[in-house]
Amino acid sequence: MLTLGLLALTAAYAAPQEPTDGAEGYALIIGSNQPGPGQEPLQHAGDDALRMEAVLAELGDTDRIEMLLDPDAAEVLGALDDVEAALARRSARGEQSLFIFYYSGHARAQALDLGDDALALDDLRARLDAMASTVTLVVLDACQAGALTQVKGVSPAADFSTNSVSRLNTEGMAVMASSSATELSQESAALGGSFFTHHLVTGLRGAADGDADGSVTLDEVYRYAYHRTLVDTSVTAVGSQHVTLETDLRGRGEMTLSRPGDASASLWLPAELAGEALVFHADSELVVAEVHKAAGEEMNLALLPGSYGATVRQGERAFRCALTLEEGERTHLDLTRCDAVVAEAVTAKGPMDPRVEHWMVELTLGMMGIQDDAYTETLTNFSFEEPIQLFMPSVSAWLAWTPRPYVSLLAGIGGLDSRGYAREMRALDDSIHEQRFSWYTARAGLAARASYPIWRARIVPYAQVGAGPAWGTTSFKDEDISDDEQHWGPWIGAAGGVQLMAGPRWRHFGVFAQAEAVTAPVINNLFDETHDSGGPIVSMGLRGGY
Repeated sequence: MLTLGLLALTAAYAAPQEPTDGAEGYALIIGSNQPGPGQEPLQHAGDDALRMEAVLAELGDTDRIEMLLDPDAAEVLGALDDVEAALARRSARGEQSLFIFYYSGHARAQALDLGDDALALDDLRARLDAMASTVTLVVLDACQAGALTQVKGVSPAADFSTNSVSRLNTEGMAVMASSSATELSQESAALGGSFFTHHLVTGLRGAADGDADGSVTLDEVYRYAYHRTLVDTSVTAVGSQHVTLETDLRGRGEMTLSRPGDASASLWLPAELAGEALVFHADSELVVAEVHKAAGEEMNLALLPGSYGATVRQGERAFRCALTLEEGERTHLDLTRCDAVVAEAVTAKGPMDPRVEHWMVELTLGMMGIQDDAYTETLTNFSFEEPIQLFMPSVSAWLAWTPRPYVSLLAGIGGLDSRGYAREMRALDDSIHEQRFSWYTARAGLAARASYPIWRARIVPYAQVGAGPAWGTTSFKDEDISDDEQHWGPWIGAAGGVQLMAGPRWRHFGVFAQAEAVTAPVINNLFDETHDSGGPIVSMGLRGGY
């Protein structure tokens, strides 16, 4: 299929007699997550469509773009009728035009699946044949759904791919499909979209501009999407995916799809840079481009002005960069201004999954529940009274070391319960004085934590267990008498919580909330009663490190 596509492209561009440059562009972009009968909902078809719409609006020769998300067949046909009427008016005036039809969603051998509805390929072909455009480009991404990558639906998308190319291809039309006649298309949860559309959009942003002339043609973006999709899917459970292209554009000339050279802002990857570079929005952390950058060639990616992040992996080394793209400027990706990170922190897809931190300091402030037992009951029996309180403050500090993703070891120190009792005593001369009895307990120890980052490691649920020594000081005061005693014992506890981390620029800083249960039998009296200085602790804290 690749051979057929390349032969067709060679014939198409051998004699550029009627270039499409300057023609007005129309686009109908469709994304449908809706499942058909026996299918599971897709996760990212709508996201694919939004990315395609964005790159065409920013960089394409498209003056009119219509977006349909989760439409039925009638809505699709109605939108095609509207475009057909507009193209017919241009044709009547002798003006050239380009029409792009893009679909991402479920499909079967003879139709697009649109939830409970379906659009037959025969009906789609009839509408596309009726278009009065100079050139029509049909892009079909029958992407598959799964936890990471798996096939979708009950009918193989391979049948759809071969039918779409062979039955929709007519003179003046090019049809690009996301897989060949014997393969299944795939989507990636880490990329937040399909492999094919991701690389198609990245290519249109400038990664496919092989001759560095500031424009990307159909030939260039096809070759780029073909190779990058094949490389990424070669290691998935489903297997390799070959992008296909069939054209009948003889005499139509070079077909320009985007002009990244005219972008208002861009990210420049210098010639000496080599590695896997991934660029994402700083706020949403949605991936916008992923490129394999070879040394010796420059690359320019057209993006909107704003804040971005990037990860660059070079073998065992990896870097994370914070980028700000300004209007009218070209921003350089300079690794000397980036943070070196552990290579394991950078997955094949996604900028921050999972996060690895070497060291982290955590400071907590919380409330500890009051624990009454036989020890405190004895004090009450001896007429000691305690001021009414429901909670006690709890402060602690921990140092965390993360040797592996998802696993941290902690060492720390913190307070446990602190109580005070008092009673009035009458002396022999009928004078009244006050006796006070109080204690303070604390702990030190080690803990092990298991965490699982989600949502690009911005939210990190965790659970931990810990143990170590605890100590307390009891103090009895009565006029001229002051008696202090030291007590020792073990503590053990378990906790669960969630960390809320900042974005890429401050990725190692955040806050957390935690609930913990601790038992610490430390203080005892002459009646062989031991007070548990632990209890439930609810706390919040700050964490920061590198």
